[in-house]
Amino acid sequence: MTEENKKMNIWNKVCKTDSEFTKKVNQRGGYTAIDATYQAMKATELFGAYGAGWGLKSVSYDFSLFEQTKMAVCHAVFFYIIDGKESSFPISNAINVMQGTKPDEDFCKKLETNTISKSLSRLGFSADVFLGLFDDSDYIAALKVEEAIAKAEDRDAEIAARRLETTEYVTRNKEAIEAAKTASEAKGLTKVAVLHLSRQKSIQSITDICERGIAAISKASELKLEELSK
Repeated sequence: MTEENKKMNIWNKVCKTDSEFTKKVNQRGGYTAIDATYQAMKATELFGAYGAGWGLKSVSYDFSLFEQTKMAVCHAVFFYIIDGKESSFPISNAINVMQGTKPDEDFCKKLETNTISKSLSRLGFSADVFLGLFDDSDYIAALKVEEAIAKAEDRDAEIAARRLETTEYVTRNKEAIEAAKTASEAKGLTKVAVLHLSRQKSIQSITDICERGIAAISKASELKLEELSK
């Protein structure tokens, strides 16, 4: 393993999020929320049980801003143990302790859960969500293919179906480019198809088809643009 791979080891293991454990929230402009229990499960898989292999310690709550902002601040240290070595970093987070004019009885639980989520995000957990990739339909499509293969009862049959699906996608788009009437149309079709296949090629079982498909579509586009320029 190279030094660069070592640095990204944790990140690469946890950066992808199972879409089954996310949901769209139509607040604050809209965002993707991650199930907190799912995050805890992924951290437990990597570090061990909460409180032993990872978690918060030295937790304190600061209410000095309450009068001005109705906010409570949590200060803590997040720790995790990997290969027998403990690492840690400080983390702070805040939450409004009021629901309208009434105190939020669950503010402490919400603040702790959100602080853990923010801590895990520093290590790369669910980085695809925080990087905005869940707003990219091609990324979601590729992710769902990976999930379908991983969860299939007959994995070989699922892979075969996905390989056929990808082959047919390449054929359809190649034919559409060859039938394009204008250079703008050909370029547009090429851009969409290549972007889609570029996302899909991260799936190991169809990488070869995607790479050949990108080459075939690019070549078809090149020939079509030459034809249209005459």
